Amino acid sequence: MAKNTHVLDLIKTRRSTKRMIPTYTISDEDLRSITEAIRWTSMSYGVWAFRIIVVPRGNLRNELTPTFFNQPSFVNSSHVILFISNKEEYIKGEGMKYSYEQTIPDNAASVRQDMVNAVATNWEINKVIPEEWASKQSYIGLGSAMIAAADLGIDSAPYEGFNRFEVDKVLAKHNLIDPQNERLSVAISFGKADLEDTMVHFFDKIRMDEDKFTTIAE
Repeated sequence: MAKNTHVLDLIKTRRSTKRMIPTYTISDEDLRSITEAIRWTSMSYGVWAFRIIVVPRGNLRNELTPTFFNQPSFVNSSHVILFISNKEEYIKGEGMKYSYEQTIPDNAASVRQDMVNAVATNWEINKVIPEEWASKQSYIGLGSAMIAAADLGIDSAPYEGFNRFEVDKVLAKHNLIDPQNERLSVAISFGKADLEDTMVHFFDKIRMDEDKFTTIAE
């Protein structure tokens, strides 16, 4: 039986798109497939540490554009998804409590505190900063989003190039985040690559040689 390399092929061929067609709009069905792929992605310890805000073209996108340094793909994409992660006090308090109340049934309620204690012990051993940990969790969802989009034939562009503090101010002004407990972690836009623009992908996609990248221990 031939090996199924579909997912690998998607990962190998997808590109971060620097230029997108400004008239292309993702269907509601495809957009929901992407957001659901993020929602169902793996989460460490079973703690829900981030959520997403979907930003279509419009006034909010225009207001956010300078905070993303006017990047063309941000301006012209169909939709942008902002990953909003939780801050330390919320994670240690309401965040864990809510997550475990939802995921651990009442007949195993004693396990909830066991999980909280186990997470706290692990963080202490490894000197984990909870806010940074929550931000890292959103990157798992980011990976799921890129693969889900590629499977739908939709191009994407992830962003770390933004002024997080200014983005947070805009979102707080519109009551989209609670700045005391939430912050922007990472973002990604979706659309169709403008293949007529020579700047669409910059350079060929190259990765480290496999024998240098992968070490299989004996």
